[in-house]
Amino acid sequence: MVDDQEANRTLLARRLQKRGYTVVTAENGRTALEQLRQHTFDLVLLDIVMPEINGLEVLRQVKADRNLAHLPVLMLSALDELDSVVQCLELGADDFLPKPFRSAILHARVDSCLVKKRMSDQLRKYTDGFSAARFSRTPSPRLPPSRSAARNARSSSRISVASPTGAKATRPKRPWAC
Repeated sequence: MVDDQEANRTLLARRLQKRGYTVVTAENGRTALEQLRQHTFDLVLLDIVMPEINGLEVLRQVKADRNLAHLPVLMLSALDELDSVVQCLELGADDFLPKPFRSAILHARVDSCLVKKRMSDQLRKYTDGFSAARFSRTPSPRLPPSRSAARNARSSSRISVASPTGAKATRPKRPWAC
């Protein structure tokens, strides 16, 4: 939770702790970036208007850092201008919450960001495992010629797609499709 206003940090931390979350706070963007690089977090709640490094610059640096880019960021701001919301989302924020906000909305958005984070982590774990297995130096077992030929035939097959009007169109089968 990053906000330059101590009252905001305390209030938000208390609300989230009541829901069972562990909350770490930072009073400015510089401190937040240091903490993000030193510890593991599941979500960042980030105010836009702050001294030293503002929330937009912190967001840029987080999304540019390969080790942090996967981290969901929920932007918080008293600025309710459409331009601010759009800029946050274009820079990679996962959501935007204008201040003041109700606890129910805060909790719903935090929960939503955390669900997406869990799914993203699972997908990344799966694809990392797949990539490691696929590109390992140990040779994979060879299929018997009949299976290999069947696999090659499937990879060059085409899928027929019927349109609502009854006309048929064909397209090449995607390489990742089963």
